[in-house]
Amino acid sequence: MRMPCRFAISRPTSSAATSAGAGTGSRGSFALLPMTAMNVARDMRREDTGRVAEITPFHGLRYEEKIVGDLANVIAPPYDVISPAQQEELYARDPFNIVRLELAKAEAGDDEIHNRYERANRTLADWTERGALHVDYAPALYLYDHHFPFRGRRLRRRGFFAALRLYDWGRGLVRPHEQTFAGPKQDRLWLLRATRTNISPVFTLYDDADALVRGFLEDAIAHGPAELVADVRQGQERHLLFRMEDRFATR
Repeated sequence: MRMPCRFAISRPTSSAATSAGAGTGSRGSFALLPMTAMNVARDMRREDTGRVAEITPFHGLRYEEKIVGDLANVIAPPYDVISPAQQEELYARDPFNIVRLELAKAEAGDDEIHNRYERANRTLADWTERGALHVDYAPALYLYDHHFPFRGRRLRRRGFFAALRLYDWGRGLVRPHEQTFAGPKQDRLWLLRATRTNISPVFTLYDDADALVRGFLEDAIAHGPAELVADVRQGQERHLLFRMEDRFATR
């Protein structure tokens, strides 16, 4: 199970946090993020309770539709499912397609200084300077709905983006993904170091046996304060992104 597209939601990185996209699920081979709605923290520097993983709102970096136009032309699948042919198609689809950051092309003559990670960083700076990307003025959680067909049914997957405190694996608060490979991890690390931005959020699952988080998200979307900031239709799929500011997310 993967996040199906990239909306360019990210935050400047630090030693204290990384961005994560979370969805409900049972214990399995995916990373677990054990939390409840009450763990949405205002300040990541507060005292660590040691019982649950701590998340916080963050300043998202998002596309400016007035400049890039239809968002359906600029989103892309996760980097590790993009074939070379699809990479070419995404490059040709739109000059602002996120693939130019998520999976920039390698070129002849690339070296340790001039390479696709450095080009992704230059592209990120250029888009930001031109206003194609903008940083949200206030920290927020970003709620995400993905509607898609599956075996003759219409399904919806709901999750959210947040900054997650980093923990030592030994504490068991955040469990690592199983059977990962060194190459992809090194690739994402190089991109992170070059751009200082979480372009590829970590997909996690969390326990919500009492449906506290589900109820919190449903209420925020149905009755506010979550604000719809993107509604993208692409083929038979629909992607909705909601923004919920810090003052509401930390209640």
